[in-house]
Amino acid sequence: MHRVLDQRHSVVSTAETFGISARTVYKWLACYRTNGSAGVRDLSSRPQRSHLRLETARVELVVQLRRCRQTSPQIAGNLGRRVRQWHGCCSERDCIA
Repeated sequence: MHRVLDQRHSVVSTAETFGISARTVYKWLACYRTNGSAGVRDLSSRPQRSHLRLETARVELVVQLRRCRQTSPQIAGNLGRRVRQWHGCCSERDCIA
């Protein structure tokens, strides 16, 4: 940010120097201007919440059903969801009887 703001380099030349897009530099500048140096530190791009996340009780039900050797489609039917909406909610070790 100091390269653009203090040293008066252009956004385009700064982007080229660091191998990123000018759009990214503009985005970082906006974050820096809003939040200071804390606004441009590395943050996870992972969403804070998932609208598909299963409640704990349902995860426990999936584990029980896997222990009973039910297949993915059978479990999905019991949950009233598509397979991809719950698949991977528990680790394989949870499902071992």
